[in-house]
Amino acid sequence: MWTQDESQPVEESPYRTIATLRIPRQDAYGPARVAFFDERMTFRPAHRLAAHRPLGSVMRARLQVHRALSKFRHGQNGVTAHNPASIDEIPQ
Repeated sequence: MWTQDESQPVEESPYRTIATLRIPRQDAYGPARVAFFDERMTFRPAHRLAAHRPLGSVMRARLQVHRALSKFRHGQNGVTAHNPASIDEIPQ
């Protein structure tokens, strides 16, 4: 039997357990985060890296539509939009 990269037989270099990681269960998407992500944040193509900037007239129009829909949704829900610049701004 050969290793995945087929450079050395398993018999010559057997797999060995070197560590076991135990990570406690987390509530990564609790009620405070649900409210924050679902109600306050805005996701749109404008939130991107410069290298992934949308191009073309259709994308420019799409950015305007996303901005208008976000403004309408936040207004109807009575919340202000907030897009964190740091993970420290996201509720626990």
